[in-house]
Amino acid sequence: MLGTVGAATSWFGLRDPRIRSLLLITIAYVPWTVVGLIGDARQGLWPLVTGEGVGLLATVWALSSEMRVIWRRHR
Repeated sequence: MLGTVGAATSWFGLRDPRIRSLLLITIAYVPWTVVGLIGDARQGLWPLVTGEGVGLLATVWALSSEMRVIWRRHR
């Protein structure tokens, strides 16, 4: 369920060529994932922690790359 919500948010948010949409996705998704990582680590669910960690890094990389492209376009 949460993956579907995240995918839909990313799809519609990334189609909007303004940096504000990417910032909203970042503000909503990154803290939520970090809280999940902490909870999974406390429970010892290391495969989930690894997967979420890789997904978080990929998401942060993708968002920052897209923000740089949008920033260059608007300068």
